[in-house]
Amino acid sequence: MSDFVFSEHGEDILVHRLLLWKEHGFYLDCGAYHSRSMSMTARLRLFGWTGVNIDIDHEVVSSLEKDIPGVKSVCAALSAEDGSEVYFYKYGDPVLNTIYPAQHEHLQKIEKNKELFTSYKGKELIKTTSLRTVLEAHSIENNVDFLNLDVEGVELDVLEGFPWEKQCPSVIAIEIHRLSLNECAANPIVKFMAKRGYVLQSYVFHTAVFCREDFDVEQCHRVAAKRI
Repeated sequence: MSDFVFSEHGEDILVHRLLLWKEHGFYLDCGAYHSRSMSMTARLRLFGWTGVNIDIDHEVVSSLEKDIPGVKSVCAALSAEDGSEVYFYKYGDPVLNTIYPAQHEHLQKIEKNKELFTSYKGKELIKTTSLRTVLEAHSIENNVDFLNLDVEGVELDVLEGFPWEKQCPSVIAIEIHRLSLNECAANPIVKFMAKRGYVLQSYVFHTAVFCREDFDVEQCHRVAAKRI
């Protein structure tokens, strides 16, 4: 297997190991940021996967289209509903871009303390879109095998706008900061995922990896053992 690691803390290795049994799978990468740097899906593409990259920043989407011409990239401010007006807080480093006011306020405090080495570029009033609408608008009918959510504070909103009646990804990775494993059952996202039939498989730094309740983790280990 390839030794390349693209994600920030190696989470993509775990995700790929869970999905080794699936050849030429399909993903949704929400908050895609970059084609390689800190990417949860670049490794999957090396192994024949394709999918859809979604980001709030037009410049990021243009770069994704240039770097990965065979994969659809969409510019959208994801949330639970369509048409809600929100402020897009844009930063010098797009990885910090957010529509979540509390996240912006937190970053501003860090910036004032000289702990954040990037500049706030300003805000823009935009309208939100649900994942359900994005998939419908772009005629995406593929079964989603892997869903990645890194949307700087609005992960739960995006989950609420996902077409669960049509899609049930095998593996879902969600950015959750400061998740206590001793109290994870009380976390709003963990509770939401449990109601949808998902269990927390692993937590790596600030990425929670969920699998469907019927997901055969042992099968993943057997497939991985044969390929190592």
